[in-house]
Amino acid sequence: MSYEVKQPNIFGRIGAGLGQGLAETIPKEIERYRMAEGLKKLGQKQDLDPFQAYTELLSIPGITPQGIQTAGELLKMRRQQQALRGSAGEQPVSGGGMTRGAAPSIPSNEQADLVNRSVLPEGMSPEYIQPTETGDQIVPENPTTGEGYSAYSWTPQQRDSRELYYINNGFLPEEAKIRAADDERRYKENPETYRKRLLEKEQDQQSIRDKFDRLINLKLERTGPLTDEKGQKIPQEDIRYKDISGDMLSKIYRSMERDAVRNPQKSFDDIANDWANKTYELAKTNSEFNRLAGTEGIENVFKGKQLMNRLKALGKSYEETGNNEEYFNELQSRMGFSPQAAAKIAYKQSPKVKNYIENFRPATQKGSTTAQSRKAAQDLTSLITAEDSLQSIVYDLKNKYKFFDEQAFFDELSSTLEDVPYTPRQRRELIQGAGNLIPTWADVFYLPYRS
Repeated sequence: MSYEVKQPNIFGRIGAGLGQGLAETIPKEIERYRMAEGLKKLGQKQDLDPFQAYTELLSIPGITPQGIQTAGELLKMRRQQQALRGSAGEQPVSGGGMTRGAAPSIPSNEQADLVNRSVLPEGMSPEYIQPTETGDQIVPENPTTGEGYSAYSWTPQQRDSRELYYINNGFLPEEAKIRAADDERRYKENPETYRKRLLEKEQDQQSIRDKFDRLINLKLERTGPLTDEKGQKIPQEDIRYKDISGDMLSKIYRSMERDAVRNPQKSFDDIANDWANKTYELAKTNSEFNRLAGTEGIENVFKGKQLMNRLKALGKSYEETGNNEEYFNELQSRMGFSPQAAAKIAYKQSPKVKNYIENFRPATQKGSTTAQSRKAAQDLTSLITAEDSLQSIVYDLKNKYKFFDEQAFFDELSSTLEDVPYTPRQRRELIQGAGNLIPTWADVFYLPYRS
């Protein structure tokens, strides 16, 4: 009896092998897919604190110990990047129960001094007071503000506050402690840095003044020698010049420094040379004014328009060197002009004020003059700049309307002293107030006729 042995179906064997392979592979692929999706979602979550990120990582299906270690390092790197962004002032990512924001303010040396002595004056403000109308200076600081004095160590509360700031921005406690200690060290070094910078500024200030002094000693006529009888050099502050007063020279120094601060692209040599030339021109102008204000000034009687143009031309040198007020005072004392006429000559008007005066329409009835004068003062308070002269404005308004009420105008301006930032010069003009009813002889004989 014989049997026929059939060959197995090759497709059956392939099918069985494929089925077994798929049975082993598909679960692994599903596991890898779920792990990849879990890691992707974790990477998209930017607002987790370290513990939340750790628990999310452990909950990812199929995550291995090596994967946990690698992902943990990457999360730590991202946290450090976010912490540095927040510390650097960039918009930090907030969430996960973490409060982030600007660093707590660190008191200045002066404030720390007051806090440590438990003396905090009422109304004390740490804000820096802006320069006066004279403008920027090379050395604007006042050493007594406290910035140059030795700093106190931080109190425990200040140190804890700084550490908490870094922790809230994502740094680990040990990192926060190191950074807070570094901040305190830098804070305590600030006074020494401040003193060094102050010394450097003072050296720069003296350098530009020395260059200027050497030039004007060559250009200007002096009232005495540069050396004494023993051949010793006379200190620069004791040297006097024929046509430049000490007050004029003081203002020129400050204007020159302001030029250096506002134009850092110019060298000290160029700035000193520019201001030496301006000072030389001012000396010539002052000499011409002295001649004009002397006996020869009689030749200008009844030549008001020509004299006014001549005096305004002379005034440009005073204006360029910041000596307008000196010219204003000289016009009154040497030539006899009234304050209003002298102001009209010595000071220029800003465009807005000039335009307002040109379009000023006087009242047709005498009885409304007080109200209109007060209204003009109210309108001008928002237009007046530091370069404007209140006395000059009154001079022009009186030219437009002979019944203009000066006293009402100045009374209205005086009522705005607390609201309008008048310069010290303008405040002095307010104190001068309305002029005399009878004009001075110089106003009558020298100035153009006013209707």
